[in-house]
Amino acid sequence: MTNGNGGNGDRAAAMAARESAWRALADQALGRTTGTVFLESLTHTFASTGTLRPTRPLDAVIPIKHIMLRLSGRVVIGTADYTTAALEIPQSLLQRVRLSGRHKEFGLQTLWDISGASLFAIWPRMWQWSGGYSFSGTTLNAFDPFPTIPFSASMSTAQGSTDFDIFYFLPTFPMLGGGPSESRWCAPYYLRDEDWGRTLRLEIDMSDLSGLGDPAATTTATWTAYGSASGSPSLDIYTVHSLMGPFARIPGRGLVIRTEQEASPVRESVSTNVSLYELRPQITTNVIVKTGGIITSGITSGVEVFSSLDDRHLDRTQIVLNNKRLRDTNNNRVAKMEQMVEWNTIHPEGYLAFSYIDSKQPLTALRADKASGLFEIRTDVTSAIASGDRQHVIQEIVTGGPFPA
Repeated sequence: MTNGNGGNGDRAAAMAARESAWRALADQALGRTTGTVFLESLTHTFASTGTLRPTRPLDAVIPIKHIMLRLSGRVVIGTADYTTAALEIPQSLLQRVRLSGRHKEFGLQTLWDISGASLFAIWPRMWQWSGGYSFSGTTLNAFDPFPTIPFSASMSTAQGSTDFDIFYFLPTFPMLGGGPSESRWCAPYYLRDEDWGRTLRLEIDMSDLSGLGDPAATTTATWTAYGSASGSPSLDIYTVHSLMGPFARIPGRGLVIRTEQEASPVRESVSTNVSLYELRPQITTNVIVKTGGIITSGITSGVEVFSSLDDRHLDRTQIVLNNKRLRDTNNNRVAKMEQMVEWNTIHPEGYLAFSYIDSKQPLTALRADKASGLFEIRTDVTSAIASGDRQHVIQEIVTGGPFPA
């Protein structure tokens, strides 16, 4: 029997019952982690670009909560300083991360496809106070905990020896600022063998010496192991698992997808309310717009590094769905400050976040999957942008989980 709303009442009741059962199980899940579980160590000499692939897939018999990457080594720059230093260094040495697999319900999926620099800047540091870290310097313990506004590089490209030790964090769930709320809501998005089998594989694109910027014609770079004059830099891969016991089979499981794409065409001229990027019409938790300039001289094909990040190129940037502005962003810097307050952290220069889960639970995500019209970013361009400047868009979407079909 239906109520006065017909089938809608049954659907709402079913959704409420499902959510109640799901929450009850989630509340009981202990979720204590295994700590870091070592998967594999790979080496890269930076003599040329290359793609690193672990020899075996991820092991998700115990649900994977997140993946951690550690890139470490030493570089000795000789003969001449770099002509132009990249800004997001040393994190740009890792050029791109992809994590793909075949889900038993959703088919072939790429969960991560993002640059190393953006990964380092956004997850987890834009959603909680503590973030990814890097250590670099002529001593082995020079600590860079947070990016600054304006953004500044963490290492030098002048002649000399520099050790680097960088940590990247890949969560499998929508980040909710930590605490009990996150523990309750993130469990359905963990990676499980029963969903993915042994199909989850990482691919990591690495740079050559131009990952640090534009070297002079005579610049040399000698790469060795961290804290050593021999060996090679290494990329170590770790997984962190959640010990959930019988609650590992929590109902309503889903997945989170993060992708970074360059806006095309690049908006270079001063203009008002222009379309910047067409978003994927799916359930969206977060959108980040990254704006700045890239180095165009002396950079190897396939390598991209930013020379600057700037909050001032764009203003009144809006997410528009079905030709309606979802939030009245009258000033980008005000909007950025509000998001930093909501998440109790610092958002790096050049990164502008639009979060639809600042409620600290994913059910408030934007239901763009129900859109009948265009889902896009529109913006004012407030100053002429040089030909080397870029706008990137990072979209975080969810599929499945507690959301009704």
